[in-house]
Amino acid sequence: MAHRAVSVHRRAGSGAVPAHATPRLMAAAPVPLLALDASSTTIGWVVCAGTAVLNAGTITMTGRIIAGRCHQASCALEELLTQHPEVRMLAIEGPVARFANALIPQVRVSGALMAMAARHDLAVIEIAPTQAKAALTGCGLADKAAMQRMAAMTGWVPGTEHEADALGIAWAALALLATPG
Repeated sequence: MAHRAVSVHRRAGSGAVPAHATPRLMAAAPVPLLALDASSTTIGWVVCAGTAVLNAGTITMTGRIIAGRCHQASCALEELLTQHPEVRMLAIEGPVARFANALIPQVRVSGALMAMAARHDLAVIEIAPTQAKAALTGCGLADKAAMQRMAAMTGWVPGTEHEADALGIAWAALALLATPG
C-alpha cells in the first residue's frame, strides 16, 4: 500500500502565552515535544520547545480501509521524527468520539502512532480533550473557533483547527510536566 500523507509546514510566531496561562506553564522547561491531534483521517501536529511553536502542520490520511490509514499515520510520524530528532516526547489526545463507528478507527490510528513512538523510545503523555482546551483557552468546554483564536493570540496562526488543538495538547502536556509529584 502506498504511503500518501500530505504535510503542511509552517514556521512559528512569537510563542507568546495568553494571560490566562498559569505561571507554572510559562516557567516550564523547554522540553522538545511533538503534540498530535489525531482523528482517523487527519492529524494536526506541532513541535514545541516550551510554549514556543517550532513547526506545525496537518497530515491527511486517505482511503477507506483503516489499516491503510494507520500505515499512513505511522509513516508520517516516522517522517516527522526524522525531521525533528530533538523531539523526546509525544503528547497525544486520548480518543473521544460521540459514535462508535468514529471512535474505533480513531483508536486504531492512535494505537499506530503510539506504537511508532515506542519504537523511537519516546515518552508518551495522553491528554484529555478538556485538558487541551483548558490549557489553551482557559475553558475546558471551548469550541474549535475559540481554540483557533487563542492559538492566533500567541503570534502563531494555525493553518487548521487540528493544529490549534495540537497546540492545546502540547500546553496541557507541559502543564502536567511542570506539576510537582
